[in-house]
Amino acid sequence: MTKRTRFQAVATLLTNGYLKGFFTGSIFTGVSKNVCVPTLNCYSCPGALFACPVGAVQVILAGGGGLDITATQTFFEKVLSITSGVPFFVVGFLTLVGSFVGRATCGWICPFGWFQDILYRIPAPKLSAPKKLNYLKFVLLITTVVLFPLLYVNQQGIHDPTYCKYVCPAGTLEGGVLLPLMNQDLRKSLGALYAWKVFMLFFFMVCMTAFRRPFCRWACPLGAFLGLFNKVSYWKLELDSKRCVACEACRKACPIALDVTEEIDGLDCIRCLECTHVCPKGIIQVSNLS
Repeated sequence: MTKRTRFQAVATLLTNGYLKGFFTGSIFTGVSKNVCVPTLNCYSCPGALFACPVGAVQVILAGGGGLDITATQTFFEKVLSITSGVPFFVVGFLTLVGSFVGRATCGWICPFGWFQDILYRIPAPKLSAPKKLNYLKFVLLITTVVLFPLLYVNQQGIHDPTYCKYVCPAGTLEGGVLLPLMNQDLRKSLGALYAWKVFMLFFFMVCMTAFRRPFCRWACPLGAFLGLFNKVSYWKLELDSKRCVACEACRKACPIALDVTEEIDGLDCIRCLECTHVCPKGIIQVSNLS
């Protein structure tokens, strides 16, 4: 077991350590559930001890949607009404994490990232995908995480957490599968939406056996946000291109399928450091590590 794998395992256990939930089908509601982790870890997972930042952002925005701003309110009252629906704390926390380590949390402590690494080891045809698909996660971030929860109202007059409700396979795996198995009342209420979410999970799981971390690359809004900090974060990856012998060992080792010599510290780099271990010349280094 590699050092990174050990980190992934320990992080998964620490963030999903409510063992009672796996036996009772209940969700932990203690004080720590008010705190987000910098990974995609579903709030509804029976073992989850913390909240998911993507879910938290949607809930806050949905709660601030359709604000009742009246002409009789003072300027400061209007500002307070508007800003009450902005997830300052969550975004600020993720900005702090991104500013320090970039997208390293995706590579080292994300349970769903680890899940993808495991499935890719299954013997299956290994494929490559167009790089343009990597931009889809930014579209999902802007639309399903921000705009739809803020602006769209369903037939019941409620603002939906759109990404969690219609897309997120991590939530389906961690909460959507386990909770109905342990709760008969939940099973009775399952319908077309649940079937769609299970299909999404199955689709990504199949892709995970053939493509390197397809969810991270194509559909993770958290990774999209944190990746914006890769070029400016305190920790950076540096490559001495003058000494590179073009052996492509780094590209073959990259779990995110990057051309490391061209895309080092790019938007999709998860700072896993696999490239630093396999480089025969030792020309890939982490700056500000000591």
